[in-house]
Amino acid sequence: MANQTELDGFTYCWSDHATGKVYVGIHLGDLSDGYICSSKAMKQEYKERPHDFTRQILFYGPYSICAKFEKELIAALFKSDKNTFYNRSNGKKILFDDVIKNKIRDKAQGRKMPYGHLENPLDPALVPIAS
Repeated sequence: MANQTELDGFTYCWSDHATGKVYVGIHLGDLSDGYICSSKAMKQEYKERPHDFTRQILFYGPYSICAKFEKELIAALFKSDKNTFYNRSNGKKILFDDVIKNKIRDKAQGRKMPYGHLENPLDPALVPIAS
């Protein structure tokens, strides 16, 4: 690996056969180094019942290609059913399933926003002057 111009990694998918959820990720390293994933929720489930999980290697090669493949795959699959993923990020932005979106919406319900909160915060006319 050290002689290559770019280090190798792999894109993988964990399948939870008990819940039907999946986790797609990438890892820079060897297939047999014991890496599970970066998701705390999925790792906790795996720790409690490892027999319900299988890992599939989707791509092995240059890490930059693995990362691009992971992001594109999550973006494409997440559109179909958000609730079947342990993933909460596609590497660029946080992905919220409908349960989390509803919790955020409910918590924000009735919250009073300050006057001008929709204006450009960098507009000097709206920045209060400290006295």
